Amino acid sequence: MSPSVAGGSGGILGFYRGLVPAIEQRIVARGPMFLVSELFTQGVENNTSLTGTSARWTGSIASGYVVGVLAGLAEYRKKLLSQSIITAKEARWGSLVRSAMHAGEGMSLVKRLNAAGMCAAVYDSTFFGVQDYLSVSENWSAPTSFGAAAVAATCAAFSLDTGVARMMIVAPMKRVQGLLAVVKGIATEDGGWSARGLLRLYRGLPARSVEFAISYVVTGAVSVYVVKFFDDQFS
Repeated sequence: MSPSVAGGSGGILGFYRGLVPAIEQRIVARGPMFLVSELFTQGVENNTSLTGTSARWTGSIASGYVVGVLAGLAEYRKKLLSQSIITAKEARWGSLVRSAMHAGEGMSLVKRLNAAGMCAAVYDSTFFGVQDYLSVSENWSAPTSFGAAAVAATCAAFSLDTGVARMMIVAPMKRVQGLLAVVKGIATEDGGWSARGLLRLYRGLPARSVEFAISYVVTGAVSVYVVKFFDDQFS
């Protein structure tokens, strides 16, 4: 589908197609990611024998899934608009759901949201588990522990993220397989498991690792002042 059909004219504005849902996704995912992880971690500590890093890792599996599902529609909108697959009007929240339901592909929409949740569960549990271990057991500073944990989480979840991206560039009225089947399909497109297939799954990993390392180093640096602010307010 051409840009003139699926999202207006090209030019400089074409670079920003999908910007609004990308911001929506960050608002839904990044902030609540820390809050919901903390809530689930406290729930694990209060209701099980797990404590410390084990509790944070376990709690973050559940919290990551919840936040991933909630951010799934925003991610779907971002992918569809950035790739000019549907128009801005068709990418509205309600329109996406109606398009899927009218085409009898409501389950495919559920599969996409479930895939986003599974990917986020792997990412968040790895990030929070590694970050907690590095900061508590190894006494790393917040910026360095955040950056290292982000790289570890990116590596752990990248193949799933590739599968989610493949599912998210399919119009809502079309059928998709489950996440693991999609990931396997990408890796075996040459007729079986191969080095080329694995490279397809992990294409872009170095760039994504650098991007997230920088992002989370900054997040870690800011978190020091945020925590201090709230400590001063409630001490």
